[in-house]
Amino acid sequence: MKNNIVYSLLFLLILSVVCHSNIQAQIEIESGKSPFHSIVEWKDKGTLLMNSDPKNRTRDYEVVLLNNDGEVSWRKTIYPSHSMPLLILSGSSNYIYFVDNFEVIDSKFSYNQINQSGSVVSTNFDLLKIIRSYGYTIPDQLVVEEIVNTSKALVFHFSLEVQEKNIIENFFVTITHHNNRVYHSQGPNTHPDLLDDEREGLFTFSGADEENIYFSRILKQGGGKRIHFYPISPKAEKGNEYSFSLPTDFSPIESEVVNNNLCGSYYQKQLNKKSLTRLAIGIFNNNRFYVAANDSKDRCLKIYGADKEGEITTLNKCENPAKESRKYDAKLTWLENLNRLIVIGSIDDYKSAAIIDGSDVESIEKSEFNIDRLQINPSAFTLENKTTNFVHLVNDQIFFFDSKQLGSEGNVIFKEK
Repeated sequence: MKNNIVYSLLFLLILSVVCHSNIQAQIEIESGKSPFHSIVEWKDKGTLLMNSDPKNRTRDYEVVLLNNDGEVSWRKTIYPSHSMPLLILSGSSNYIYFVDNFEVIDSKFSYNQINQSGSVVSTNFDLLKIIRSYGYTIPDQLVVEEIVNTSKALVFHFSLEVQEKNIIENFFVTITHHNNRVYHSQGPNTHPDLLDDEREGLFTFSGADEENIYFSRILKQGGGKRIHFYPISPKAEKGNEYSFSLPTDFSPIESEVVNNNLCGSYYQKQLNKKSLTRLAIGIFNNNRFYVAANDSKDRCLKIYGADKEGEITTLNKCENPAKESRKYDAKLTWLENLNRLIVIGSIDDYKSAAIIDGSDVESIEKSEFNIDRLQINPSAFTLENKTTNFVHLVNDQIFFFDSKQLGSEGNVIFKEK
């Protein structure tokens, strides 16, 4: 009798261990009303899973956060006016945003905000009220150039072409995360006639820290080019401009620029198939300023910035140069990843890449990573064992998600490595 009891207890113990092992070996997430269609890593917060009605019969759009303890922190439903709102995300922000669309409707711009605790704010702001303070009453003619999610604020860059003045106005709108208050300022004008002969460049977002959000453009001054960085605060207050002259051998190729972060210009490219072209891009990272360009003389990516002596020079090695040609098909792609910036220069079929990490600029092999994958899953960059699956970290343990599950009925599973 005693032996039977001992055997029974031993069996139950083994069964308990096996079951516990199986539970730890995978994480199962309930699908909700509709199949999950999107998955994105929210750095240091966990993994976001989104689902909505594939037939657009309802406006329900569910967002689930799987945290880094392997638990579902929250499930929230928003009701955007557009069936597939656009996620504006940054690893430096404790808030995520879903923008309904990139159109100004009845002078309003709408969005849904969710913070890391799962609190939802659905709201809009009045663009007519903003531009009236600058003498304009045509909000429907504003163009959304950029939307970025920074540590303290959601930031918009709107442009407005004013033909009678032969200028393009630049307006910067910031919305502070914690209270959704709207601030705005007017940036320097852009002059279309100066754009044509490369005396003036268009604005691009360059980076941000706790105090400032930087936009930049290149201007022709004297016989050379100079990069100008224009800072605004999270409350849209103008800061002190910073600029430096580029080396005399600066010879950029006009390139399509792709900000591969989940931001406004990325979606504009996807939605409107409209290329953003620049001679070069200004970059701000870890309190340092850089310029990235595809060089026409050496036909490779070059990163310019201050060296240890403070001189502006090329900071990376020229690698994998393209063949000489009369005309080039060039692209500059950049992405923030784990507090570093990855920049890829493409000239025809030749690519070169660099990582900007603190004060270091290092050339790397483009084959080391897939930038489109890193856009939605930055932690995948740290894995020695390359995988095509989505990676979710539970403390230091790796769980894989097979993206083929997206769009399928039923629950989804993360499997332990």
